[in-house]
Amino acid sequence: MKNGDLPPLAVNTRRLSAFVMLFVLLVPLGLPTAVAWQEDGWLTQEVVGGERLELGDEFGCHGIPGVNTLDNLKEVVGECKEYLTDRIDASKWGSNPLSFGLPSEEISDAHGLELFESGFRVVGDQIEGDPNYVNKVERNGGSLEKNVADEDLIQSVASHGGLVSMYWEARIEDLNVRRDKDVVEWIEDQSVWYTTWGEYHSYLNGGELNTTDSDGNLEISISSGLGYWPVPLTLRIDLGNVSIQKIIDENGMELELMGSEEGHLRSGWRVENSYLIISVSPDLVTTIYTEGETDWSDVTIIENQPLFNNHTWAIAVAGHHTTDLFEWSEPFQYSSLRFTWLVEPKADIEPSWILPMVAIVIILVAPTAIWWTLKKDREMQNYSDDEE
Repeated sequence: MKNGDLPPLAVNTRRLSAFVMLFVLLVPLGLPTAVAWQEDGWLTQEVVGGERLELGDEFGCHGIPGVNTLDNLKEVVGECKEYLTDRIDASKWGSNPLSFGLPSEEISDAHGLELFESGFRVVGDQIEGDPNYVNKVERNGGSLEKNVADEDLIQSVASHGGLVSMYWEARIEDLNVRRDKDVVEWIEDQSVWYTTWGEYHSYLNGGELNTTDSDGNLEISISSGLGYWPVPLTLRIDLGNVSIQKIIDENGMELELMGSEEGHLRSGWRVENSYLIISVSPDLVTTIYTEGETDWSDVTIIENQPLFNNHTWAIAVAGHHTTDLFEWSEPFQYSSLRFTWLVEPKADIEPSWILPMVAIVIILVAPTAIWWTLKKDREMQNYSDDEE
């Protein structure tokens, strides 16, 4: 029977029933989703988190699920920093996190100041602008992903010196990403400083150098940079004909010799041609003892520090959106590479009483609405029969 053949009451009844059913079906779609954290237990485990920390990896922040970082920067920085520091130190050099991964958008001085005041000193790695207060890292070395990693690009950037920054993400939505083993092995064969964002910029922002001639021996002290980690710094000293006997820090510990291929930051020394390449820990007086008395006023100390161990370039890998440290780090368990793990909690749907209540309403309302509609249809049918 067409609506045009029915009286107005019947037509309104059918329309009301249709609206009720539509409301019941659409209500769940309009409910807000509650996003909670699912914590990464590997951060607190010695077998993964502790091992990566001891190797020299860095732990930084990459945001909070479901919250726009730049629109809510103060909130996101505070929550992500708390999530991280409650579970693991940022580095073996210091517990305070220095690095923050930001989205590929324009970053203002106000953003930089907010991060600086929260203790962060490094941001990256595809941001626009050049904000004050923080150091900007460019993603200039590409990815470690198989069929995406580019050895020629890495070589090109490395030829200019400084930091080559790459990125790695083990999972993108439901896709497992594989590393490019050939490129990784090539990198590991290079004479390079394997570092992290925070370590590299702590090195570049090291404090003031002081030297003192003490009875023919040279005392060296370097202060650490304000707000940065106290990492060893490398000096290059033109010895001329001076011969080194030993080098000892103020704790009586003798600095170890290191080879020219040493690629992981530490204190130590070596002689290359007539140059002393020495990496000293900050805030400690280190004394260089020589064979016979030396007039250190005739010795040139190059204060414009080279990179660690006199390397010409350094490489760091940023682990983007690290929600599962084991999954992200497992392919590099025995690698020379060092990572800045930009950590964020994994998004989780928080249980809510709203959805069960909606389900109960649907269970109760749907049969009732159907029964009421059929009842009205029968009444209208009987009414039509009586009219005839």
